[in-house]
Amino acid sequence: MNEIKKTSWFKKSVVGTAIISMLGVGYSMCGNDGKAPGFIPKHDNDTLLMFLKNGKTLQDVELLYDKDDDIEFDGVFKLSKDLPNTYVVDPAKDDDSRITEIIKLLKKDSDVETAEYNQIMSIPANEKVVASSTESQTGKFPNDPLYQQGKMWGQTAIHAEAVHDLLMNFKPKRPAKVWVLDTGIIQHEDLEAKLYTKDGHGHGTHCAGTIGALTNNGKGVSSLSLNNKFIELYSIKVLSDWGSGSTAGIAKAIIEAANKGADVISMSLGGPGKSTVLEKACKYAMSKGTIIVAAAGNENGNADNSAPANVPGVITVGAVGQYGKKVKRAPFSNYGDIVDVSAPGMVIWSTVPKNNRMSRGNLYIAIQGTSMATPHVAGLVGLTIAVNPNLRGKRDDITRILKESGSDPVTEKDKPIGKFINGYGAIKAAINYK
Repeated sequence: MNEIKKTSWFKKSVVGTAIISMLGVGYSMCGNDGKAPGFIPKHDNDTLLMFLKNGKTLQDVELLYDKDDDIEFDGVFKLSKDLPNTYVVDPAKDDDSRITEIIKLLKKDSDVETAEYNQIMSIPANEKVVASSTESQTGKFPNDPLYQQGKMWGQTAIHAEAVHDLLMNFKPKRPAKVWVLDTGIIQHEDLEAKLYTKDGHGHGTHCAGTIGALTNNGKGVSSLSLNNKFIELYSIKVLSDWGSGSTAGIAKAIIEAANKGADVISMSLGGPGKSTVLEKACKYAMSKGTIIVAAAGNENGNADNSAPANVPGVITVGAVGQYGKKVKRAPFSNYGDIVDVSAPGMVIWSTVPKNNRMSRGNLYIAIQGTSMATPHVAGLVGLTIAVNPNLRGKRDDITRILKESGSDPVTEKDKPIGKFINGYGAIKAAINYK
């Protein structure tokens, strides 16, 4: 017996449950019932996550079958066929205090490895729009207006023009598949994605532009990638239009992207503490050859306290800003020994849907946050794989390349944020990698 059903769990129309959907339609288990961001809870109040020990089955869990106990369940379901022993538990009485009680009881069961909240992840805090624009064409190379106007300092700082020169006559065997797990990616004049999803927020589309905006097309912004010969963009909507989603939904999306051949997964999202389900999902994806890049977070604290930044094997990214001729840790950026590298994260121009609450009629806006730094790294990692397929799945080698080709940003001694990436140096090293 793999599942328990008292009533149909999937018929519930509550935000936060693990809804199975077609790839690209979405895994946006929002957890906030469509309310404004100030009402986003710490965890889903309707479900929790349970992990059995190897060799154990649901029948071994006394709480699920104890007739003398007053706790009832609408259903217990496998999160994914690819994650053994991992279950979503849906109690009949789904108030917050009951969820906490059930987790404590399950943890006491000798057949249960652990149990945890179906935590709500979100766009990192303290991110805001700092400028907006609708731009027309220019004639120089790259002729993207916001680049020509000198507004894309981040691209200049990571030596984008030198990367473009290096790639101009390079013919990759295939483009790298970079999956953005966020609020979605919408169709845009400066993007060419393989898989679009609804994006009523704009955060995901903004991240996508940094990874793979069309370069030298006379529109908007540029990216390290010259064109879609190097980077293919894909999207799974794991965050609602308010910017939140459950760990169960994010874990399912990580597995789905890995099973679809993702070379890179980019996650500009996070939440406090550690998450067993995200650790298991990331470990599975890495076993399939997927490199995972995640934001360090924006609390000006230790990134070790934020998931998925603290998941082993994830490339964790801090943010820097430009201060004269120096790059310096952004005052909001999380830090710590687990932060592998840093990238531009202040006043970052990129693509957004025209008609939503962020853009207010503009196609391009500037935002700041580790969310903006993360896609710089995800795009660069994708390019290293595109120019040298031997690097696929080589997380340690790719991280070494990023660090050895990078430079030291200005930061406090007790607040390390890793090496600041150098696009040209990393791509050159990747081409020569054997």
